[in-house]
Amino acid sequence: MNESFLQKAEEIFHQAAIKLSVEVVSIKNYNDPEMGKVLEVLLDHDYNITMEEIEAFTDMVNPLLDEIADDDNEGYILDIASGASEKKIPFEKLSSFVEQWLDVKVKESGEVKTLFLDEVKDDTAKFHCFIKGKRTKVLLKEQDVLSIKMGYKA
Repeated sequence: MNESFLQKAEEIFHQAAIKLSVEVVSIKNYNDPEMGKVLEVLLDHDYNITMEEIEAFTDMVNPLLDEIADDDNEGYILDIASGASEKKIPFEKLSSFVEQWLDVKVKESGEVKTLFLDEVKDDTAKFHCFIKGKRTKVLLKEQDVLSIKMGYKA
């Protein structure tokens, strides 16, 4: 993919996102050993984008990308997906994520811990996790945290 195509594609993605009230989290262009050239677009809508929103975005951008394609562009795979797990959650918005698993990168150790958010009170977030089957409470303040992202506990 040439630079001109990528710049035009990025503009198409951002304009479509505005029209559909979604957020472009990231745009990446890379070579996958199995799939070849990939143009990846990660989207979000309040950390809870739906499949319908992703489909509407895809339906909007596909014909526009076809219009800007030229003979110099090799084939590529357009991968549009949820970017919620890549997006950092500001500490002040944590109350919207009560009763969810979150990946919290702790400042003290730099370790990422998957924690269940029980409540947010004043400037403290109360989490829990299980260590060797035992429920363990974890209390964190904003200054204790490097980053927070959506998490998944199997």
